[in-house]
Amino acid sequence: MIHLVTDTTTLTGPVPAPENERVCRSPQHLPRPDLAVDTSASVTTEPSAAEPVASEPAATEPVAPETVALGTVATEPVASETAAAQSVSPDRVDVSADRDAAASDAAVDHTRGCEEPIGLDMVDGVGFLPGIGIISGAHVRDLAADPGTIIRPLGDGTDTPLPATQPSNPYRPSAALDAYIRARDLFCTWPGCNRPAWDGDLDHITEYDHTHPERGGRTSATGLGAKCRFHHLLKTFADFVDDQYPDPTDPSRLIRTITIPDGRTVLGPAFTGHDIHPGLDAIVFGDPPIAGTPKPPPKRAPAERQRPAPRTEQKHARRRQERNRNRLRRVITPDDTPPPF
Repeated sequence: MIHLVTDTTTLTGPVPAPENERVCRSPQHLPRPDLAVDTSASVTTEPSAAEPVASEPAATEPVAPETVALGTVATEPVASETAAAQSVSPDRVDVSADRDAAASDAAVDHTRGCEEPIGLDMVDGVGFLPGIGIISGAHVRDLAADPGTIIRPLGDGTDTPLPATQPSNPYRPSAALDAYIRARDLFCTWPGCNRPAWDGDLDHITEYDHTHPERGGRTSATGLGAKCRFHHLLKTFADFVDDQYPDPTDPSRLIRTITIPDGRTVLGPAFTGHDIHPGLDAIVFGDPPIAGTPKPPPKRAPAERQRPAPRTEQKHARRRQERNRNRLRRVITPDDTPPPF
């Protein structure tokens, strides 16, 4: 079984690009259908700039417009005094054809700041195939046309929040959240790992406290991340501290960091599924269920020594404090002071 992630709009084919996303191209890169004359052979051979023209009296008769071929070199009328004619470079061509073409293109609707007519740009989506990478929209449609392909849309196309957890167990994510996390992360979120997210585990970034669920580790889109089995175990039993939280400038994106044991902080992946699947921004999930009443502590004999918190609980508390400190370090205060800065 292979998993292919794409937007539903990719299955229908290319669509016209929005006006504000159309590509602006320079005029010299655009074909002009009304320019039928081959300008490459229309430039007459004249003395180059390195070879000056002989100084002879110039003719006083103006050149008739009919005698100038389209795209040939046109010389400007000179004064009646016996002055030396200016040396003409063969690269200078008549721009009258460009003026005529610009006048004919004036009736065509153009995008603001562009020289390309509206309607020429088409936008097609892409797909992501684990183990291969990004594939074209045409390849996606070919795979979708296979009789054995099963298409499972994520969501119903409305703003209704999807369930985040399973009803019977708030620790386990729902099938919709599971597919969303893997489609968003694409790979293992450990820096430098290229294992597909579909082959790994879903890890609670903040450790889930089964005894006191209210302390953190919520099963949500922000609280989960894909990791391969090796890096999942490395994070759980080693001294690495990872963090994941919404970007203050774009809440739909996440900031991921990993603090290695020597204290240095490494940023997470450079791109996610949001960069190739814009439809992920429209998917929302409901809040996980509120944690119930914590379990009462077991009754102990009066003479029994009160044991401190278990080692795992102390480790999770230390990691929560480390994440909070790292987030405070990354907060950049706005600089509103007047110049000079």
